[in-house]
Amino acid sequence: MFSTVCKVNVNSARRELQEHGTPDFPCGAYELHLDTGDEIAWHWHSEFEFDTVVSGGMEFSIPGERVLVGPGDSYAVNANVLHTARALEPSVVHAMVYSPSFVSGGMDTAIARRYIRPLMEGGFTGALISARGEAAAAALCRASFSAMASEPMGFELIVRESLSRLCLHLCGRFPGARPSRRDPDTERVQLMLSRIRESADGPLTLSDIAGAAGVGERECQRTFKRLLGITPKQYLIKYRVSQAAALLGDEPGKSIADIAAECGFNSSSVFSRTFRDYYGMTPREYRAINR
Repeated sequence: MFSTVCKVNVNSARRELQEHGTPDFPCGAYELHLDTGDEIAWHWHSEFEFDTVVSGGMEFSIPGERVLVGPGDSYAVNANVLHTARALEPSVVHAMVYSPSFVSGGMDTAIARRYIRPLMEGGFTGALISARGEAAAAALCRASFSAMASEPMGFELIVRESLSRLCLHLCGRFPGARPSRRDPDTERVQLMLSRIRESADGPLTLSDIAGAAGVGERECQRTFKRLLGITPKQYLIKYRVSQAAALLGDEPGKSIADIAAECGFNSSSVFSRTFRDYYGMTPREYRAINR
């Protein structure tokens, strides 16, 4: 139930594919080791997520908000919320990802109706948990991960209790939550991210991206800038470069030229120049230190 990871596998709509935990224990714990500038791509999933920075420094983002998280602090992300993260320096992050039903015992229980559903539907999108200002909650984040990693007798109960108390803490921070209307821009961005992923290895125009959400090019640009803070073109290039970086590390037998073509770059020289802009080194240098 515990693993060391640094990549997120998502489908064409940027929804994460990985199943967290097991059907009878839907909770996963992950230790992420990130170098300066490493990013976790924009994605979303149906589980709650608590990320604790063990060392280093991270920038967590949800649409319209960026939060700096330092050692000992945690960042909570609500279910079904687009989010991304970037390492500001070499960092280690402990992530807990779990189904809301894990703490409620099902989505038709009194606990779900009174606490979990209001929290999911209108309570919050993302929230910083400060080790200094919210020491008890920060300790719960650490306790849940520690139990998952070491698996002492009864660890399942320890984890469930800690995560339940974290949900209660958030209910206290966001009282009187009411279901909120889904932001139409979020739905549009998810459709456009899907289009980018499906066609990232070939020609893709701004009109193509905008058409996926049924909006004009100007509206497409505005929506990306408002929610993600970058333009569609910037996102496309960043996505292609990050895919190439993963292939450089995972497929040492594949040539750099083949990786460039597979990730949508029409020439090796353009790929190398763009890759250097993002990673500060050539693809060959990156591969050498990430074998």
